[in-house]
Formats: sequence, structure tokens, C-alpha cells
Amino acid sequence: MTTARAVLLLACIMGLPAAGKTQRNPTNADTPLSIEELRLYGDFLDSFVGTHGGSESVGLSERTVPLILDPGDADGCLKGIGLTIAKAEEQHSQPFPASITAGRSVNLVDPSKSKITQMPGGLLSLSEIRFDDDHRFAVFTFKLVRAGASGLFYMRGGTIALRKTNGKWIETNPSCSRWIT
Repeated sequence: MTTARAVLLLACIMGLPAAGKTQRNPTNADTPLSIEELRLYGDFLDSFVGTHGGSESVGLSERTVPLILDPGDADGCLKGIGLTIAKAEEQHSQPFPASITAGRSVNLVDPSKSKITQMPGGLLSLSEIRFDDDHRFAVFTFKLVRAGASGLFYMRGGTIALRKTNGKWIETNPSCSRWIT
């Protein structure tokens, strides 16, 4: 009986570090993205979809894309933040869970199997989110591609830089690049 208690106690002690790690970086069971990353993406979707085009549903790429910064952003609006950005080929795209669309005019799509001309709201891609070492700053990019009535494509995108203040993520520098073509 004493041996069984000792084994049980040892198993509990060995499991504590793993439990602590899970609590520091909680994830959603449907995706390897953390709850914090999903919250940042969700906040962006709420603000973007609400201002870009009314009731048309936007197709959201079902996976993140690599974070590739405009050189002007890396040397300008993000200077001094201390972000380490991996090369595109070293980044791994992550799937969005279906729950990311809940309550939003957004539907997940596989860009390789979808035609932008059949998505009235366009196709929105979101990059991986990168945090600084202290987890006080976050950055990601977005790109929306839409087909116009004339058959030409319209693109809009930019870099979003955020700072965590009093537990809330707030856009730090609206001077990060935003573009329309």
C-alpha cells in the first residue's frame, strides 16, 4: 500500500510542471493556436469585417500564412520592440478552428480550392502572430483580395502592431504600413 501511495505521489509531482506549462499557454483543442492568439485574431476580425463591407461574408483562409514584414515596418514602426521573426520557410501555418467564425460574417475557406471571383466579400489571409520575449508586443499582417465588378482585383492589407497594457491588447502604431492596390 505504501508503494502505491509513493508512486501516486511521484506521478502527481512529476505532472505539476506540465500542468503549469499548460496554464501559461492555454490552447483550443481544435487548433495549436493559443487562446490569446485566437482572441487577437477574433478582435481583428470583429473590427475589420465590421468596417470593410457590410453584410457580404468574407472568406478567411483556413490556415495562417507566414509573417513577412515590409522592410519599412521592420525598420520603422516596429523598431525597438525586439521581435524575432523567423524566415518564411521556417514558419508553420496553423489551422483556424471553426469557432473563429462564430457570430461573424466570415467563413473558413481553402484558398487552393476556392475562386476569389465567387467570394463577394473577398479572401482574407492572416499571418502568424509573433510576440516579443516579454510578451508585451504582438505583430501580424493581413491581406484581403476581392474581385471587382470590372474583373480587376482589389487588394488591401497591412501590418498590425499591438502592445499589451493593463491586460488589454491595443494597437501601438497606426503608422505601420497599410496599403490598397
